[in-house]
Amino acid sequence: MKNKSVPIFFVLVLLLGALSACQWLPGRHGALTVDGARQVTRLGVDSVPVYWSRDGATLYVASHQGAYWELWAVEPQGREPHPVLGHPPFDIFSPSFSPDEQTIAFYSRRSGNFDIWTISRTGENLKRLTTESAEDRWPAWRPDGQKIAFISTRDGEVGVWTMNPDGSDQERMFHGGFGDWSPAWSPDGRFLAFPSRRFSKIKDVVTIGLLSSTPDDTFEPGQSHLWRYDTSTREKPVQLTVGDANSWRPVWSPDGRRIALTSDQSGNRDIWLMQPDGTGLRQVTTHPAHDRNAVWSPDGTRLAFGSNRTGHYEVWAIDVPKP
Repeated sequence: MKNKSVPIFFVLVLLLGALSACQWLPGRHGALTVDGARQVTRLGVDSVPVYWSRDGATLYVASHQGAYWELWAVEPQGREPHPVLGHPPFDIFSPSFSPDEQTIAFYSRRSGNFDIWTISRTGENLKRLTTESAEDRWPAWRPDGQKIAFISTRDGEVGVWTMNPDGSDQERMFHGGFGDWSPAWSPDGRFLAFPSRRFSKIKDVVTIGLLSSTPDDTFEPGQSHLWRYDTSTREKPVQLTVGDANSWRPVWSPDGRRIALTSDQSGNRDIWLMQPDGTGLRQVTTHPAHDRNAVWSPDGTRLAFGSNRTGHYEVWAIDVPKP
């Protein structure tokens, strides 16, 4: 029997179809890795995702350009990433978008002290919201846009506070905390999830780490677990993660049914998922590099995260396992 050759154009069609099926994020993509993640940015400097726009068209990235962290946008149609906010001496730490995506809250030391600021997405209407001598960091907009949660060192502790978007009505959520940071609102605005080192055995070292100038908070020392606080009942926070592993950077899924987090439970920093009560812990990324700071796509089917798979932190994305 004679061998039948497959037409070249048919092979090309199959290859092009396979490639187009994989290219679901903007920018130039690398090959899929063993855990199914795909590289999104090639900025050449440490970068982590901070927000995925509601229409799914833009992924906003914090990028360490020189001595400052700036906000960049990655957009579709192969357009290269471009800066949105930043440039010396305008450092942008932990930017958080308002629900209408028109205002960005962030913390900065441009006043000589770490304070919470807001600015419009177009770079106008800069406003300083906190003026205490204490350190104020990690702002997070409530989904209804009526409150901003943040972390402050006031009262001799490192705890969770809230305030109005204009900086008024600054209020401590609960007392007795130590090393609380990086709060995240549930989609209904009722719960705050946050990491805490309140049971750390090296509190003095942790305090120095929290007050340092580095935004790379996932690498500070001390035992870190995730907690959940109910802002409606105002009862004591509930611990969600236990054991010897550390957990950082919680972020709620758009439907509120899962929380993505960074954890070293596998012996390596990876992205994990769990239910809001702390059960159902499930590993998402499995690469030997460090993965951190996940953000959800608006449809809840993908996670973008920072990873040093290329030798420094770039932004990658991965499909989310179904519950």
